[in-house]
Amino acid sequence: MNALNTPNENANAQSAPAGRPMDIPGSMPYGRPMTPGMGAGYGAPTSYNPYGSGRKLIIGEGITMSGEIEHCDHLIVEGTVQATLKDAKLLDISEAGVFYGTVDIEEATIAGRFEGDITVAGRLTVKASGVITGSIRYKELAIEAGASIEGTLSPTGPRKGDDQVAAADFSKGKAVAKQAREAANKPNEPLFGDKGNNAASAA
Repeated sequence: MNALNTPNENANAQSAPAGRPMDIPGSMPYGRPMTPGMGAGYGAPTSYNPYGSGRKLIIGEGITMSGEIEHCDHLIVEGTVQATLKDAKLLDISEAGVFYGTVDIEEATIAGRFEGDITVAGRLTVKASGVITGSIRYKELAIEAGASIEGTLSPTGPRKGDDQVAAADFSKGKAVAKQAREAANKPNEPLFGDKGNNAASAA
């Protein structure tokens, strides 16, 4: 038998052109496999946190901190904090977190324990596991079933312009009430100063 390949067999043999690698089934270009959930832009964030790039402070579980905290964009309490918090934006107290003190905040979510005075310029959310004891002032309040609140609850006051309108309306109401009382003491006098109409009616 002739061990050499015939011309037809040589013609059937395929070879890659010079300078070009052979295609390997199942391979991906550039050598970087796609992972589940990866989009066209590698490393793109899946969610947006408005305070994510700001000044964040995390008090981890088992850590105790006391003092004064200022200008914090996002405070996360998983341990124990005894402090005064002011000029802050967002407060998160986890189920294991405890906060004792005074808080002046834009938004707060409480799933753990808070004792003290808290003023929330925006929304206060109390989770089912949350416990609050003290004085609470808020603009918006959301309480889940199972939460415990002991103390005083009061919404923050209206804007300055609204205060002026309310005061004006209240003063007007007092003036009308005063006229009504005076008319009751003097039944022959017109009720609200409308002497002409009352005189015409009497005639």
